[in-house]
Amino acid sequence: MKFIKADFKDVEVIHSIVHSTIKEVYPKYYPEGVVDFFLTHHSLENIKKAVNIEFILLIECDGEIVGTGAIYENQIKRMFVLPEFQGKGYGSMLLDRLEQQAANKGYANVVLDSSLPAYSLYEKRGYVPIEYNKIVTKNGHVLCFHKMSKMLVKAEKLKEEV
Repeated sequence: MKFIKADFKDVEVIHSIVHSTIKEVYPKYYPEGVVDFFLTHHSLENIKKAVNIEFILLIECDGEIVGTGAIYENQIKRMFVLPEFQGKGYGSMLLDRLEQQAANKGYANVVLDSSLPAYSLYEKRGYVPIEYNKIVTKNGHVLCFHKMSKMLVKAEKLKEEV
């Protein structure tokens, strides 16, 4: 298993991981209009824009990219692990690296917007809800989500940054 700092050549694989996960997992939690909202929000075009401003990690296992996560300033974004690799610790490993990235830049906490499928992972990792939000999609479905926060423990900078 290894971490790879993503760049522009990786946008297709990031898009594939995100969309595969949304299409397989999110319909169990959200109505169709909300799933469509997520797919549009994580469009290839938006990922192309993000790769230039966010610190994006890929996690590789046995030669296969199985997950991705990003951070901008102290906001964790676009955390996705392929469904067949969920529950094996990859999401936690990505969070460890992204949290460390924020700590290395001097942030005292990290924040994220939690989807319903990921809420329990974040809660187990010490995140607490700080805000409850709703977005009404164009077809009238309502996306409810929590903004969550976690205080970071000061630690020595990673000697080997990705």
